[in-house]
Amino acid sequence: MNYSYLPELTPLRGVAAVLVVLFHSQIFIYPLVDGHASLFLAKGWLWVDFFFVLSGFILTHVYGYAFRGGVTRVAYWNYLRARFARVYPLHFFTLLWTIAAGTLVVAGPIAAEWNRGIRFILDIRTAPACLLLVQALHLYPTAPMNTVSWSLSTEWWMYLLFPLLIPLLLGGGRARRLVWLLAVGGLYAAVKYWLVPQFGMHLWQRQPATLNTINDFAFLRCAAGFGLGMLTYRWFQLGLWRTLFQRNLFFWVVTAALVLSFHFDVNELLTVALFPLLILATVYNGGSASRLLSTRPAQRLGEWSFSIYMVHMPIFFSYRGIAPLLGWPVPNGFFTLGPDYRVGWFAACIFLAVTLVAASLCYRWLEVPARNYFNGRRAGSGQAASVAG
Repeated sequence: MNYSYLPELTPLRGVAAVLVVLFHSQIFIYPLVDGHASLFLAKGWLWVDFFFVLSGFILTHVYGYAFRGGVTRVAYWNYLRARFARVYPLHFFTLLWTIAAGTLVVAGPIAAEWNRGIRFILDIRTAPACLLLVQALHLYPTAPMNTVSWSLSTEWWMYLLFPLLIPLLLGGGRARRLVWLLAVGGLYAAVKYWLVPQFGMHLWQRQPATLNTINDFAFLRCAAGFGLGMLTYRWFQLGLWRTLFQRNLFFWVVTAALVLSFHFDVNELLTVALFPLLILATVYNGGSASRLLSTRPAQRLGEWSFSIYMVHMPIFFSYRGIAPLLGWPVPNGFFTLGPDYRVGWFAACIFLAVTLVAASLCYRWLEVPARNYFNGRRAGSGQAASVAG
């Protein structure tokens, strides 16, 4: 493959994964921030859309050269094997973990407010769909089992289509890029303003206008993000706006704009529009931002990002199943009355610390060995391929 490693992007995945953990900590454990003060954490589900955009960018960077002239059977299966090696072993492991933890949760006491939803999420009958990565394709009223794997389900089906899309984008000029941008924007708008309000259901309730669909039209949400990421890579490949994006100040301005857009609950489509700017400002940056993102802790966090994302809900379910047996406090998320935010942050820090330890172990002993095994690599090789996560 003819591509260079982009180390600056790796930590972005780690930061996004940590923010998703805090988002779920606020929902499932104890509240962290009063929604009247800030919606920064409450809008944390949007970081999954950042994953989609970043995936489209990175996969185009890694595999665009191989598929630009067309898709051959050998190239397609080599690519698909690499994708399978990257995501499926950890998905399979966390699915088994969730089944075991879920058995304890369902067998124990569950608060009345949680009863219907949590019992459905952990319903063993949904496991075959999760095993086949079809759980987010309009089959269930919410994301079952290891709930975060809904996004993996949608990404897997985008992986299958992705090589066929490469020649359509990389071989075209300005007009084709404009059509691509309009198609991506139209798809985002259709999901939020038409499909979800008209047909979307979550936990048996009609959905408002939102991109936060995880079971009905999640594939289209993912497709829009992938398409935007692919287009962002095409802009990067052409060097558009490089003089502006390489300025160190621009990176921090975009970062601040993203923080404020989450904080003030700016329209989701406008927030998503900032993701390509963040990616381009990162890969072009040669100043303090680049040096910060290149540090060893930042790189490690990025390398663990997929494990962080995939293990944190099984960890929560494990605690939720064991806590009643040991007489430990049982978290109740936003159903907690009179929340003490200090308790919430204390619990979130413990949750995050355990997640980071588990993620580091999963990366070291499961992700890397499985990837090397399926790809036929020797341990320790293929560092550059890790960016394709």
